[in-house]
Amino acid sequence: MTLEQKLNGKKERKNMEKYSIINFKNLDWYVIDIDEINGTTRLLLKDVLNEERIKKYVDDEWYRNGSCVRYTYDVRPPFNWDNSYIKNVVLPNFIKDLGIECKATLLTKEEVESLPDDIRKCNDWWWTRTNASDETDKYAYAFYVDIDGFVNNYNVYNAVNGLRPAVSISSELFKNEDKKQDETDTLEKENETMVCSSKKNGGKNLFADLEELTYENTFKDNSTMEVQKIIVNKINELIRELKRGGNEKENNR
Repeated sequence: MTLEQKLNGKKERKNMEKYSIINFKNLDWYVIDIDEINGTTRLLLKDVLNEERIKKYVDDEWYRNGSCVRYTYDVRPPFNWDNSYIKNVVLPNFIKDLGIECKATLLTKEEVESLPDDIRKCNDWWWTRTNASDETDKYAYAFYVDIDGFVNNYNVYNAVNGLRPAVSISSELFKNEDKKQDETDTLEKENETMVCSSKKNGGKNLFADLEELTYENTFKDNSTMEVQKIIVNKINELIRELKRGGNEKENNR
């Protein structure tokens, strides 16, 4: 992801509104709820997790025992979300992969029906977590959303619909993520400025500033001694490289 894309993603989060699309953790999401009282934001993944993407969150045994996205090994009706493999294995691994603290679930049939049509529609069919069967059915059934956004039901034994997780995230986490990104963006901007200045002026404007960076006045107690030495050596290498480039430019005039 480029610096411009990162900045755009952060800008979207600061100005996000309900049903807007934002980029978070390199994924596109719909904002489906903003709870200002409790300080949480609920996001719905824009595209489904298909078979290949789900595969990284589950073990091979699950794949050998029927559908790639079946809810549970026990397919006798009625389907039980609380005991489902998706709730207890797939989604926790999805959260772990995101690397953030959040709650993840699938939407209920009622939650889906409350969404605008264009958000329901997706690039594939996707499951809800609502049971659609009873003890008289041969298999357990659950409601799903088709590619046109309509809600139907199907048995979970061999259906291979995708998953579309919804996550509830603390609004404070967005602020912390933006703060970290600010620090990274600032460093990247400084590096870009350094390179541009060096190319434009033969590096001359940078030499004095870089040579003032000494071990004593640049690094505090935030790094280990070994790391500090490595960083200083890298800076010295950069100085020498820039000087060589500047001298070559002067000699060619």
